[in-house]
Amino acid sequence: MPFNLATMLRESATTFPDKPLVHVGEQSLAFAQVDEASGRFAATLLARGYAPGEAVAVQLPSLP
Repeated sequence: MPFNLATMLRESATTFPDKPLVHVGEQSLAFAQVDEASGRFAATLLARGYAPGEAVAVQLPSLP
């Protein structure tokens, strides 16, 4: 298995599923939640015709 961000996230989600990874204001997401969301996003990209390894751009809102 290649060592990349996706692999690191999956391994961390397995090891620390409930440990907070992302904090935005009063909300936080655990490793497992981020891994699940990234899997859904990847599945959506595949369903829309993007190939694994293909570059995509993601625009997110700027938060304080």
